[in-house]
Amino acid sequence: VNNTISVIPASNQTQELITKEIQFATIKGKVTDETGAPIPGVTILLQGSTSGTVTDIDGNYTIEAAEGQVLVFSFIGYQTLNRVVGTSSILDVR
Repeated sequence: VNNTISVIPASNQTQELITKEIQFATIKGKVTDETGAPIPGVTILLQGSTSGTVTDIDGNYTIEAAEGQVLVFSFIGYQTLNRVVGTSSILDVR
């Protein structure tokens, strides 16, 4: 709720509530082929979730993700690529 995850670790000792706020950012990028031509219609999903987007006619995309999350890029006829979100708000894939 409100970008906060609360976890209570399993242990025999006193349980302590651990709370971590996830900082989501807007990640933008462009997906191109080996010649540099844009690829429209590439699916980009956040690994382990149902959140995702698709590249536009110019190969551009925008998605909300947190640092450390994995973006999965897939398109028919191409190898699926996984890219970890870092500190940059731009993540281009070729």
